[in-house]
Amino acid sequence: MIVAAVLVLNGEKFLGQCVINAFKCGADRVIICEGATEEIDLPDEYHKNGRSIDATGEIIKDLITNDSRVSLIEHQGRWESKIVMLNTILRECETGDVYWIKDMDEFYEPDRMQGVLKEFEEGQYTSADFYWWHFVGSPYWSHVCNGWGNKIQKRLFRVKKPIEFVEFRPLIIEGSQDKLMDRDQTLMGHGCRIYHYGYIYQEQFDFKVQYYQGRKEHLNMETYKNIYQNAPKDGTTVATPCGWFCYRGEPNPEWIKQ
Repeated sequence: MIVAAVLVLNGEKFLGQCVINAFKCGADRVIICEGATEEIDLPDEYHKNGRSIDATGEIIKDLITNDSRVSLIEHQGRWESKIVMLNTILRECETGDVYWIKDMDEFYEPDRMQGVLKEFEEGQYTSADFYWWHFVGSPYWSHVCNGWGNKIQKRLFRVKKPIEFVEFRPLIIEGSQDKLMDRDQTLMGHGCRIYHYGYIYQEQFDFKVQYYQGRKEHLNMETYKNIYQNAPKDGTTVATPCGWFCYRGEPNPEWIKQ
């Protein structure tokens, strides 16, 4: 079984499409953990007693009501950490399942991800890496970290019990390096990468400035903000301290439209 694990806080703009995209790509279940964590000191304006302040709660209720494959793990107050959230979903899985971490603002082209998942299953891989494309301020500007996208994201894991996540950055699950499906296999073999729509709206910038305050990722925010506000629309590729930004000249794929 392929289980998509979705962590969400204030995700009304993306959550519904995120779940649809997961099923189109081949997920059998989607398990949602919703809420803020204690490890990040977010101001009260971004949560209420640890819960989302936008329509996320109502969207989750609708998803669960309309599709038995979607479930929510209930929790009172803030979660201790994202690692605890991921491990809570992990305990809902069975040995042999494919555990797919799918952030609410990350999307994949379904036919390509289906190919990755098929090879992952048939090859009995234990984890898989992906390249990232960030979209900043519009559906046109994408950020390719370090030129070719060398900042990888580990998103697929083979469940073995007992097992748990032991580190969040980078994501590490015990035994997950036994047989790695590397980023070149997912991209070169299947043309599959993560489309990250994490910097499209002003409120996403505002939230992430608070979220990453005092951490090294906070340094990226000014670069992203500058691209968001000032990026040319003439096909230019822009070099920044965060990597290369390129103007793709085409809108979001149809499957990501809200």
